Amino acid sequence: MREYRTTLRMTIMKSNEPAKTKKAMKTMNFLSMAALALVGAMMTGCTNDDNFIDEPQQPVNMNNVVTLTATVGFDETSTTRALTSGGVKTFAVGEKIAVVYKSGGSTLKAESAVLKAGDIASGNKLATFTFELTSPDKTQDVTYIYPASMANADGTVNYDALATQDGTMTSLSNNLDLATYTGAWTGASLPTGTLTNQLAVCALTLKNSTGSSPITSGLTQVTVSDGTNTYTVTPTSSTFGTDVIYVAIRPVTAALSYTATNGSTNYTKTATSREYAASGFYNLGLRMVQDFAPATAEAVDLGLSVKWANMNVGAESVTDYGKYYAWGATTDNYSESKNYSWANTPYYNGDGTTHSWTKYTGSDSKPTLEAADDAARANWGGSWRMPTEAEFTELLNNTTRTWQTNYNGSGVNGLLFTSKKEGYTDKSIFLPAAGVRLSSTSLAGTAGYYWSSTLSSSDANNCRYLYLLSTGAQMNSENRRYGMTVRAVQDK
Repeated sequence: MREYRTTLRMTIMKSNEPAKTKKAMKTMNFLSMAALALVGAMMTGCTNDDNFIDEPQQPVNMNNVVTLTATVGFDETSTTRALTSGGVKTFAVGEKIAVVYKSGGSTLKAESAVLKAGDIASGNKLATFTFELTSPDKTQDVTYIYPASMANADGTVNYDALATQDGTMTSLSNNLDLATYTGAWTGASLPTGTLTNQLAVCALTLKNSTGSSPITSGLTQVTVSDGTNTYTVTPTSSTFGTDVIYVAIRPVTAALSYTATNGSTNYTKTATSREYAASGFYNLGLRMVQDFAPATAEAVDLGLSVKWANMNVGAESVTDYGKYYAWGATTDNYSESKNYSWANTPYYNGDGTTHSWTKYTGSDSKPTLEAADDAARANWGGSWRMPTEAEFTELLNNTTRTWQTNYNGSGVNGLLFTSKKEGYTDKSIFLPAAGVRLSSTSLAGTAGYYWSSTLSSSDANNCRYLYLLSTGAQMNSENRRYGMTVRAVQDK
């Protein structure tokens, strides 16, 4: 069988002409873009004529060049190795680009030789790359991936490279500034086309909850999640040296959630849903909420609308009962001298016999606890909160439940909720049968009582709660003065 090897040299050039976007955004800088064109030449040679229909050979022509255009969007005010002060993408010594092509029915990837100083011209907008391609099938499209580090060996885009970043614009623009183009061969030449930027870039300024001061420079890790993809930013030193963290993300329309830590203090934030478009640059100033949850607390994704905590509020472990709260209370009122009486219930205005309320009255348009009266938010902070009745119902409808006696050898009984959602069936949470506190009586170990944040629609004296025991679980209503345990959730 005859093998064809082709040596291609291509010149890539970028212009100063800014690209237009379809949609202007008030909070976004649409940046000056660069244009590059691509022409290629091939030389073929035969090694074996047996049973082979020959094709005309392409002439040797070292002057054949490939020109292509690229649209690249970055912060116009940032100057890095890969950007000019005007925000125009330029080439630099040591860079490579990848081409993905077909050969004998297989998909192959080739990387260019690294750029040398002599390969770059025209204000770093013109660069000559050299490839070696093996028997390219010129009837099939080719794809350019820039930079070459963003191309996998099988020719797919290396999106996994985005999972870990260091937060600097220099590293982002040098290594993660993904742009691609797919086009058909033009005879023996590689196609002319436009490299299109594939990522959105977020410039994060993280502030404290009042917005009075940035916390970015003291952080040791920041995580950004769109619910499907997670991007972890870890600095190269013990602290960020700047008040801005740059993160490249895949285009998405979502409410991005953020977690951050400085090693001792944790912060969280879930932003309003919006579009993060390819080529978009987003300056985001975020007020982060401090998280007081214990280090052992985790948000478990069961494939539902919210994530569920793995332990009770006030607990230090999965099997710890935690604290008991009257509905609307943010502290545990139980003691020998101060019990869960009507008089100790938040917003109670009755006389012990006749019950009335100054808030959550059933007619004041407050059917759900506000953040200030939410035991999970008050004690764990961050984005933790008490679940609504609807979220408890979702949990019941989408899990299998098995009663656990002496769970994991702890001596604690309770109900294990295991997700039925596809892709999440290995995820579960354990709710101890922690009982309920009424005055000085405890029923711990016989059943579980977990407050929702939802007031009863028929009686303002009562609120909705999850009741669990060995035979199953269901939603009930009970006096809001009772002390029940709390299981927190986080919005996705």
